Amino acid sequence: MASRQFLGTSCTPWPKPTSTGPSPPRPRSGHPLEADRAAPPTPSTPRPGSDMSSEGARDWFEDPPPRRRGVHGLITRGTRLLMVSRPYREPVPTWGLPGGSAAANELPWDALSRLLSERLTLKATVVGDLLVVDHVPAKPGEVHEGTNHVYRVEIPDDAEPVVTESGRLGEARWVERAAVGDLAVDHSLRRIEQCLIADDTNQVLELLRGLPLREVAA
Repeated sequence: MASRQFLGTSCTPWPKPTSTGPSPPRPRSGHPLEADRAAPPTPSTPRPGSDMSSEGARDWFEDPPPRRRGVHGLITRGTRLLMVSRPYREPVPTWGLPGGSAAANELPWDALSRLLSERLTLKATVVGDLLVVDHVPAKPGEVHEGTNHVYRVEIPDDAEPVVTESGRLGEARWVERAAVGDLAVDHSLRRIEQCLIADDTNQVLELLRGLPLREVAA
């Protein structure tokens, strides 16, 4: 399988080597965090949604801001994908992809495997390619700043999700791709749409609240 392209603020594909020297870095299956190694924005060129006006002198390396890391899985079965309802957080769109938040020092694919087991009794046989990195700016009083990572996940063919009491989910349902918009709304719907595009086209997409970052930043 060809390596995925990581598309953020530029549509330029990974360069082809012009010499016999080392090949340029590219995301690899099994090493999804390659996509996270891009240099962070500097104070002089903040990303859309950032606000550094009051803390421009802060040492972001020594005193980094708190950020939530969300992890979600695109699990498909034929033309359907698995979706869950989340009644426990009103500011968050009710329906979305299964997953949750990683614990401190927990690798994202380990967190996703844990959450699928704890919330839906599903055992992930493969946590595969990274599909989407979605940045979510903070909304004071509603949600913390965070980054959501969505992976392609495989489960046994005969496995069915069972919502656990401790998982705090409302429902798990297999949904036809054409009907996703009947349940998901706002940035949750946009994120799912971009995940399906990434999966169909063998890319890794960088988003801002579900919108392609290269379009938002243009």
